Amino acid sequence: MQMGTDHNDALTFIVEKDKKFSTLSNPDKIRQRYALAVFFFSTGRYLKPGGSNWIDENLDECQDWKYITCDEDGKIIELKIDKSAGLKGTLPTELTMLTSLVDFGIRLPGTDDSESKGNEVFPGGSIPSFVYDMTQLESLQFNFTHLKGKLSPSLVQLSNLGKSGY
Repeated sequence: MQMGTDHNDALTFIVEKDKKFSTLSNPDKIRQRYALAVFFFSTGRYLKPGGSNWIDENLDECQDWKYITCDEDGKIIELKIDKSAGLKGTLPTELTMLTSLVDFGIRLPGTDDSESKGNEVFPGGSIPSFVYDMTQLESLQFNFTHLKGKLSPSLVQLSNLGKSGY
């Protein structure tokens, strides 16, 4: 793994800094925590820590991290990032590792282009193709993300989708 990449930074966080890692025995929980770490580093490290309890090496993601809801087995079922998170960067394919995720949403700041210039979360203005592989999704919401163009025919793969907001 190349040094200085988001993936390497996430792996370094998990292995060297994450105090929860040594207590994890479930491979699914390790993959889940790694996917969240890659998400954090890929989005420019802008998910604001300090009070928001995001990617804290001392805390459990299901009990203490903001924007996340888990089921009784500790699997992430909801990831809803709101505009206060300051999200920038791009969505990583590692989000597909969250195999129990049924509700995924991103709300970026602003109600028009002038308030959210420089948004790179959706390069090219379209939904990343890997999102269509997340077939367990029941809700998909991308608000104020300035998506444009036609939806991919791959949207039919998301057969559990009940609502979708743009």
